[in-house]
Amino acid sequence: MSELKKIIIESIEENGPLSINKYMETCLYHPEFGYYMKKNPIGKQGDFITSPEISQVFGELVGIWLVNAWKTLGEPESFNLLELGPGKGTLIKDIWRSTMVFPEFQNAAELLLFEKSNVLRKIQNHNLSKMPVEWINDLKSITKKPIICFSNEFFDALPIRQFTMKNQTVLEKKVSLNKNKEIQFEFFEVNRDHKIITEENNLTEGTIIERSDLQFEILKCLCKKLKDNRGCMLIIDYGSELGQVDTLQGMHKNKYCDFLAKPGEVDLTSHVNFGLISDYAKSFKTKPSKLITQKVFLTKMGVFERFKKLTDSLNENEKNYQTKTLNRLVSEDQMGNLIKVLAIQSNNEPDIYPFSF
Repeated sequence: MSELKKIIIESIEENGPLSINKYMETCLYHPEFGYYMKKNPIGKQGDFITSPEISQVFGELVGIWLVNAWKTLGEPESFNLLELGPGKGTLIKDIWRSTMVFPEFQNAAELLLFEKSNVLRKIQNHNLSKMPVEWINDLKSITKKPIICFSNEFFDALPIRQFTMKNQTVLEKKVSLNKNKEIQFEFFEVNRDHKIITEENNLTEGTIIERSDLQFEILKCLCKKLKDNRGCMLIIDYGSELGQVDTLQGMHKNKYCDFLAKPGEVDLTSHVNFGLISDYAKSFKTKPSKLITQKVFLTKMGVFERFKKLTDSLNENEKNYQTKTLNRLVSEDQMGNLIKVLAIQSNNEPDIYPFSF
């Protein structure tokens, strides 16, 4: 039995069942044994591969979007360029390389990285050693100037809680122990004064809703900065506009696995409820765009033209490889439809291509 599993079992024995967000937080961010705190999980040798790791073209096209966003804001002479959860630093590195042809953009940008994992920070520090980056621990500390924020597969990794309704009773799914002291899921009745009952209108018989307090707080903080200082956000992640199903999933060695298996050794995520994020954005006095797929976003940003230019001088084997990477990014049965893209802007700003608001 792993040390982290022992810690979780002891915690349940002493304090009772863990909400899913507490379980996820412990598994992912325990200071010594947490998944993100002890190893690099990204890439072929890790448990998952993200779009920036598949092709440099992804980062190049995101970079073009960011420059366009900066121009839409009136080309401010100084602004915060913030990435949430930079992984190995691949995305921001590709963005920075591809935007060198826009020196005014780079001179105006203050590069900020929001990263909780010390392991990934060390990797980022090594990979981005020639770039003027600064790591921040608190989003509230960001200086008062226009902000352009972006993330790729960040919000799906935030801990969530899960609720359902059975026989008109609201239940929360938690992590408990069975008779053999093995970790299991179990439903527990929610107190009548819980905000999920007093504030939630979408919970009906048999449906499941997932909520992340951390997601709410991050969006609240960033949308306030958009509202007060002008700016925009680009969110790229797994998810949909609806959120009434169980989307909890574990990933190990690039394959789905039991969510409760091997605490600290498995990546734990859930699909992002973009409809909820849009509602949050509106409530925070900012404007969300219509949700589009990664395929639509990359296509409109010129992915096919860029790949053609990239492969014109390659031999047949190299062209076949590049075709496979392109298909992985845009095919409807791969990342093309599964991953969605949403923009959030401060009010009264012109729409940023390719979104309509």
